[in-house]
Amino acid sequence: MQLPLPPLPPLAPPGPPPADPHPALYRAPGTMADGHLLALAAEPVTPLLKSGKPTTIKVRPHDIVQAPGDPKPIEGTITDEPDGRISFRDIKGIAHPKNPLTIADLLVFQRQAATVPLVVRERSQKAGASAPAHLALAQDCLDGGFLAEAEAELKRALELDPSLLAAHLKLADLCVAQTRRDDEVAVYQAALAAGADAPELRERLALRCLELGLFRLAGQHLAQARKAAEPAAASRLLRLEAEARLFGGDATGPLLRQLAEAASADPAAANLLALVNLLDDRTEPALAALSKVAEAPDPPASALNNLGALLFNAGEREKALAQFEACRRAAPRHTKAIANAALACAALGRLDEAQGLLAAIATPPDRSVGYHLAAGYVHECAGKPDAALAAYQQARALDPGCLYAVSGVARCHLARGDAQAAAEAFAQARLVAPADPAVPRGLGICHYRAGRFAAAVDTFRPLAAREGADPLDLVRLAIALLHQPDGLKDATQWLDRALAAAQPPDPYALAASAYAAHAGGDATRAEDRFRQARRATAAPDAAKYAAAALERLAAQRGEEVTLVPFGAGRLPEGWRATGEGSPAPELRQDEVRFDALAPAANERAVTCTVPLTRPAEKGPALRLARFDVAAHVPLTNDAAVGVLVGAGSTTLQLALRTTRQPQLSRRLAYRIIRDGQAPTAWADLPGTIALERLRLGLGPSTRAPEALDVYLNGKPHGDPLPLDALKDPPPQLTIGFFVAPEPQQQCLFVVRDLELVWKKQ
Repeated sequence: MQLPLPPLPPLAPPGPPPADPHPALYRAPGTMADGHLLALAAEPVTPLLKSGKPTTIKVRPHDIVQAPGDPKPIEGTITDEPDGRISFRDIKGIAHPKNPLTIADLLVFQRQAATVPLVVRERSQKAGASAPAHLALAQDCLDGGFLAEAEAELKRALELDPSLLAAHLKLADLCVAQTRRDDEVAVYQAALAAGADAPELRERLALRCLELGLFRLAGQHLAQARKAAEPAAASRLLRLEAEARLFGGDATGPLLRQLAEAASADPAAANLLALVNLLDDRTEPALAALSKVAEAPDPPASALNNLGALLFNAGEREKALAQFEACRRAAPRHTKAIANAALACAALGRLDEAQGLLAAIATPPDRSVGYHLAAGYVHECAGKPDAALAAYQQARALDPGCLYAVSGVARCHLARGDAQAAAEAFAQARLVAPADPAVPRGLGICHYRAGRFAAAVDTFRPLAAREGADPLDLVRLAIALLHQPDGLKDATQWLDRALAAAQPPDPYALAASAYAAHAGGDATRAEDRFRQARRATAAPDAAKYAAAALERLAAQRGEEVTLVPFGAGRLPEGWRATGEGSPAPELRQDEVRFDALAPAANERAVTCTVPLTRPAEKGPALRLARFDVAAHVPLTNDAAVGVLVGAGSTTLQLALRTTRQPQLSRRLAYRIIRDGQAPTAWADLPGTIALERLRLGLGPSTRAPEALDVYLNGKPHGDPLPLDALKDPPPQLTIGFFVAPEPQQQCLFVVRDLELVWKKQ
């Protein structure tokens, strides 16, 4: 029988990209996240537009009418009626006595769409050519929440006096409040063109330039602002100028020297100096400086983020997350810290938190390589290749040479089943990082999935031949070779090397070597390795493949197998621990252990009762052929450990016993126990057993009546063992495994699973 080929090991889960800031994120020009690296606000704070005074703009009633006989026009509200007639109520809500009124007969009929614009227009006309008066009216409108009228008055004031700085700043505030960032920048530029120069205006414009990645222009504005600024603001402007020139690629030496003089007393200046070291890969001085800044009474929020990034990139993810969270508490809208916290949560396996943090960023920073890499990594870890691909593509558009972005694009194409697009991306990644083994590894997987097995072999072979090669690269090469007509021998050699390179053996290597052993005619080795691979929890596709292969092999022999796994903190249904031994069997994650220094000889067991014939309601009737226990028994044990079968009041125990006369040896032995009688002496079976891992089993004999066959690793071993309790076929058997240590001797017996093998009728 030919088995399907084993699964190819997938790419290892990606490591996280670096947290921002990191030198790799700032190689491409113009890539800077919204949310700054230094002491700036994480996002522009919406300015306060109102002065705190009540508005003097009084709202009049909406409509005016004057009917014949009315002494003057009346303010109120008109209600439409058909045929050119209306109803009218004055400002006190009193209906006009001549309702309904005919519009054609009215002396005055004026419907006003809104009264605020009319009131403002009248006051604006009274302001005339006085720019300060229009500015005051604009503030009155802002106090009343009339933004459109306020903007019109500010523009009117600037028409009259283009150099009126207060009007420019107030108009810019209005643009910020309405998130009209481009209009805000235009206001600043118009102010400078009109000669309304001031440090505050230059600083504002520089901040916008920083966010847009216009670093050199920002530096120029800050230099101008610093010349005219008051001494109290000069230090802040110096830091900002140094930041702008740092990212613009200009020489920052003189500025940094000035900052160094103030660093001891200025945490923000120390933060900048640490950032310079961080981006130059001088991590030790950066870590020392940032740790000191973070301990200050009121550290800059960005210093906490910078410290977290440095810790994260050094592998200290829990500590890094604590710093990102501290930054978020100090600046809740710090987009860089939020993205970094999401990255750290994903790296720690807390995917729900990571996705929630990303969703909390109201306006994603489009120009941030770090943000898009973090988003791609979070989505990729969450099994969302489409969303991850979109994020990685955004990062690659900002920095085409970013290996994290290009590799992420390739992996996502591969996850989506597009081997051709993935191969193209991996080829680009190869140009970016020719020495990175993950790139040709991914390219080889693309060739394999596209059916280009010869190309896959050519790609995997150099990886497998490297000194200290990843064992999975050897497995990938071997599986690709198995597709070639004469590749079995070569593949077997690579698989043997892969098994020897990792302890415990990798599940993919076990599954592939089991396939190779079966193809080479070694069924015993094949089944043993399939069983080891079937227990793998870290490689579910390899475990599933191994389980299916074992099922096919059993079916070929006319058998059906029920697997009984042990562990997970409880015994399977129907199984129970027996005996007076101490301590009781210990249930671990994937095994049951007898492990203790016995104070005296004692016996413990785990048993279950099974029918000799499966009930018809559970499917076609099957006879129990045998049961096999997969166990691990170190050579140092001084004990009898093994399996048992009971029929009625009689139990046969089959044990692996250790002897030391004169050297360590092991033999299979059996004895019979009857209720109320002393056990018979142990009787040795021929052959010395020198195995730590074994499958030991018993089943009704097919060779002799009233006897049991012994199975070692699935094959009959020795002669049948007599058990007269089978003379009258019992309806059920008690099966299980036990340990009987010698007095004062250490006992260790580990059982991982048990197979109930049914013989098909």
